[in-house]
Amino acid sequence: MLKSDRNYGTTKSLKSTSLKIVVIIATCNRPELLKSRALPSIVGQTITPDYLVICDDSESDNKVINRSIANSISPSGCSVLYLENHRTIGASGCWNSAVDLVVREFGNTSNIVLAFLDDDDSWSPEYLETCLNFMNCNQLDMVATGIQRIEGWQEYPVSTLAPDQLNPDLFMVGNPGIQGSNLFLKLDLFLKAGCFDESLSSATDRDLCIRIADLGNVRYSAVQRSLVQHYAEPSRPRLSTKGSEAKLNGLTLFWQKYSGRMSREQRIKFTTRAEALFNWEAPLSGSSHNLRAASVSQSFETAPEYKPGTLIVGIISSEPEVLLPLLQNLSHLKSCDSITSLKVLLLDNHCPVAALSSVTQQLLSQNMDLTVISPSQFETGAQEGLFGNNLKIRFGVQQSIAVSRTMIQRYLGLEMNKCPGAIGWLLDDDMRVDARALQYLPWLPAFRDNRIDVLLGAYEGSSPNPPLNGLRVQLMDLVHNLQWLNSLPQNIALPDRATENVDIRKQFPDYYYDLSRKHSAHLEKPMWLEPVYEYETVAEARARLIAGATGILNGDPLTRGIVAKLCKNPIIEAAESVNRGGCTFVLNPDALNLTPNTILQIEGRDARRSDMIWAVVNRHYRGMNIKAVSFPVQHIGRINVTPSVNADKVLAEVVGSALYAGLTSFLKEHSNHRLRFTDLEIEQICELSTASMSQRLELLKISMMRIQGLAETLDHIDTSNELSELHQYLKDDFSTENILTIISWARKLSKADIQTFLAHLTLEADDYAAASNLQMTNIQ
Repeated sequence: MLKSDRNYGTTKSLKSTSLKIVVIIATCNRPELLKSRALPSIVGQTITPDYLVICDDSESDNKVINRSIANSISPSGCSVLYLENHRTIGASGCWNSAVDLVVREFGNTSNIVLAFLDDDDSWSPEYLETCLNFMNCNQLDMVATGIQRIEGWQEYPVSTLAPDQLNPDLFMVGNPGIQGSNLFLKLDLFLKAGCFDESLSSATDRDLCIRIADLGNVRYSAVQRSLVQHYAEPSRPRLSTKGSEAKLNGLTLFWQKYSGRMSREQRIKFTTRAEALFNWEAPLSGSSHNLRAASVSQSFETAPEYKPGTLIVGIISSEPEVLLPLLQNLSHLKSCDSITSLKVLLLDNHCPVAALSSVTQQLLSQNMDLTVISPSQFETGAQEGLFGNNLKIRFGVQQSIAVSRTMIQRYLGLEMNKCPGAIGWLLDDDMRVDARALQYLPWLPAFRDNRIDVLLGAYEGSSPNPPLNGLRVQLMDLVHNLQWLNSLPQNIALPDRATENVDIRKQFPDYYYDLSRKHSAHLEKPMWLEPVYEYETVAEARARLIAGATGILNGDPLTRGIVAKLCKNPIIEAAESVNRGGCTFVLNPDALNLTPNTILQIEGRDARRSDMIWAVVNRHYRGMNIKAVSFPVQHIGRINVTPSVNADKVLAEVVGSALYAGLTSFLKEHSNHRLRFTDLEIEQICELSTASMSQRLELLKISMMRIQGLAETLDHIDTSNELSELHQYLKDDFSTENILTIISWARKLSKADIQTFLAHLTLEADDYAAASNLQMTNIQ
């Protein structure tokens, strides 16, 4: 038991409620205060919390001490859990890491109440009991007591009561009385509000309260008693110390996030207060160039001179109306000096006959060398063993992505064999090629001279992931942009905030992805609508935002379109990668002739990421050199599709990504591995893949809660009902039930499924390669 100078007694009241209390402490390099102040005040509560979670962001030595402290306490009826911060460094990342654990431990989040306490603060003995009783008696979602501010042992505490209501305006200028240590709220409310914003190093409590208030109809009440002791001793460095770098950075980011919706009076009060208390200065505002326009006019260095050659493009399509613009783009590449001949192979994955005929006639009239591989042709090829013995095609119906990619790769590889020196280019049919291709295509022979076998190109525009996996950040942007645009005069030119967007893209490479394993601080950091032409007015931009809002359900980005990195010298800037997508350059036909798109199956459903597994096999089993380079194409996504959560696609993405993550994590530690796995290695990959899938499913569940919260916020601010169509789809299709269905399906993936897949990975590659060798022998 921890020692304390205060005698809290031992009598505990019993909780007559189904609600479970989880106390969360984020700690950083303050083991003595944690031990002597925060923890004794929890142990001394008149009711015992169900769980105490201590999340540690300390330096290594202090982590050892803190873990020992956590292990030394055992309040009756309370489980004590210690963990290290696995998210963004800082208090917000710590708090959110603890919440991740809570969501993982409890299948039902609706009966969980969170109580946060800073490691250098304390609670009065009756704090938890008072808050819980007040919540139960008044059927509340959130409670806040008053705070006693203590600046020194000789100073008399100054009490501040919590605000009577939650109003966003109360938190714009300063904090009206709710901070970390008096946050007492239901977990579902916290998740709907989006958790703590990890991009903010200060003002995190104000930011969270604004987002909670934005939900509308939150059942909140203040307890008119000061039961929290907040210690602000001037003798030690604190976040709020004048001139603190963390405080200044946090204020700047808070200003960027909310100044657009502040009134003029609020902006003046904010800047005056922040300057007086913290020596903060508002960042300079101003327009910047538009990054999208800059990337279109991107200029590569002049490529080395090579003899012009043949470019053969392989495409799969089942939608001719999506395909046609890409073929028209490609027809313009005949003017490229590095190309003597352009050929296109199209795998017809059961396109509508009349529509495909119309498309092919248009292209043939433009003298494009276009070969269509019909369903009857590839079905006959399958029967004759063209793709080996393991390709699971379905006769008479549309093929899966993995199967159709294996087939187009076979045909493209055979065609490249007929044209020695030819370069292959695999493109998804919803890609678009612009004039930059004329600058980067001449570089391809130089890569082959540098012994590169496969070159992975870049995307721009829509994300290649299922729309659900980026819906959270897109909706969050929609909310913030509406609030910003509603606060501006409608007849002025839209302010250009491209600089802020550029900074986000630089800082967070997965800025468009809700389930990123790289970072999580992008999830509540908005990106801003940029002008699409000079002097576009606020009213025009707002109309564009409203008109495009429903499109985000299909992955059409309003604010977070992918922008490729600028590239000058591709040879120098190319990087090792197996992260293949819908734009792949093949310089060595063996990559196509020897390796299929093998993929994991779960109860007859194909997982996604077969293209990345193909790259892994080519690198580790075939010994090929694979690199990624910023040679961009535009991804426009699907058109005329009814918005839907598309559970099958999301499930396939989660399972495929988890397998890919587990496999590449293992191979990162075994860079020379040839994919002949031992039983122990398969076991390790299974564990890594299962852990990755569990993490993704937890993130998906948390994101779904935030999506529900953002839908409620939109209901609250969309007073003119301009977004009724979006509201209806969010209500009908993007529901918690659909996500729970995806989670239940994903959990049917067994260890045996992964074991079988890994054990047969090279066997299937060899079978496919043998069919290729037989085909080439027959040709000869």
